[in-house]
Amino acid sequence: MKSHIWQNDESRNKNRKKDKYETYIPVRNMVTLEENLCRIEIVKEGREYVAKAHTQGGVREYRNIVFEDMLRELVIDLQEEFGEL
Repeated sequence: MKSHIWQNDESRNKNRKKDKYETYIPVRNMVTLEENLCRIEIVKEGREYVAKAHTQGGVREYRNIVFEDMLRELVIDLQEEFGEL
């Protein structure tokens, strides 16, 4: 059933007029290149949440008793570090 739906979507895409900068890449022929940018460990030590972010820049540690606050701090730092990629 899913392959039938995929074929219908594919034929619809072939007949559709493409924009000047649009390129259609079939999923089956897509080539991907993966690189690990970060490894994150999150544990709970007593009442505190501890996250360690391992990046090419080194290891950063975040501690907070409120999980969301610790996570927010971690995400902001990662956005700053990887925002330039």
